Amino acid sequence: MTVATALGVPFGTWIGQTLGWRTTFAVVVALGLLTLLGLALLLPQLEAPGAHRLSERLSAITKPQVLTTLSITFLAALSEHTAYSYISAILAETRFAELPVLPLALAFFGVGAVIGNFTAGYGTDRFGNRAVILFSVAIQSLALLALAFVHDKPLPACFVLLVWGIAGWMYLVPIQHRLLNLSKTYGAFTVSLNSSVLYLGIGGGGALGGAFITYFPPDQLGYLSFAIGLLALANALLAFRGGSETSQ
Repeated sequence: MTVATALGVPFGTWIGQTLGWRTTFAVVVALGLLTLLGLALLLPQLEAPGAHRLSERLSAITKPQVLTTLSITFLAALSEHTAYSYISAILAETRFAELPVLPLALAFFGVGAVIGNFTAGYGTDRFGNRAVILFSVAIQSLALLALAFVHDKPLPACFVLLVWGIAGWMYLVPIQHRLLNLSKTYGAFTVSLNSSVLYLGIGGGGALGGAFITYFPPDQLGYLSFAIGLLALANALLAFRGGSETSQ
């Protein structure tokens, strides 16, 4: 998924800018049909898992530490996607050698995503989930703030998106690691809740960013994202208060 993000977002943006946005959707449909064919031919038959009551699936959220950790995912994703949902508007007037910088900037973001995804696991094993979560949320927040200052400068903007991509794809692995430690009995359910919270943050970021640019210029979204990122960082510090074993 990380490599697909690294390749798909700039490639889809380039198609949209050169051949029109309808062509981008047509390519997505074609790739989806190809994927469906591959799944139909290659996906093995698996037995259905046992039935579980809804109360069992949600039992992990009765733990305050689990709820606090899930809130880190929500706020970090909300912070990121408040700006990322409108990155085309933020970089609309920025050009590199007479060409729109957006596809190049998204390519830098994608490369950063691959780096962040690969280093997150190593970092979590080497330094513990606490250090990686705090580091990634803090660096992502600073990168989003920096975007408000360099959005009109092509090379600095690309560098900021590279750093943002690295940090933005680092926090999910250690958060999942922490959730599995906090809820060993229903770990799989807890991780699935984390995915739900992640997409809630992505959708919420799009809505919040859209409301913001109704009244303010898109290039100021970085300030709002930074403020939300500070909330995510504060929640992370709260989650690790006391230095419990599960924070490592």
